[in-house]
Amino acid sequence: MIGPNVLVAPVLSEGSTNVLVTLPGNDLWYDYTTLGSTQAPADINVHADMDSIPVFYRGGSIIPTKHRIRRSSVLARDDPLTLIVAPNKNVSWKFRFSSLKDYFHV
Repeated sequence: MIGPNVLVAPVLSEGSTNVLVTLPGNDLWYDYTTLGSTQAPADINVHADMDSIPVFYRGGSIIPTKHRIRRSSVLARDDPLTLIVAPNKNVSWKFRFSSLKDYFHV
């Protein structure tokens, strides 16, 4: 787990093409790659190899990401920010977002 809302399940055995992932709690979990959801608690068998690492987001979380790979945080400063919103079965919301430039002087 990376914090309470992100679960990473890497391949731990050489030559393996699948990973058994245990999704904890009683929440929905979303697969980062397929965007499919699974109700926890559950054990699921996920395809994984040395080129892909299964990542899951807990329902009810909002995860900020940057998708451009950079070698410098100075270069990444102006890259767009993507918010991954993973709803759970009990949450509804209204979301209003305007440019961060409204709040920060760049």
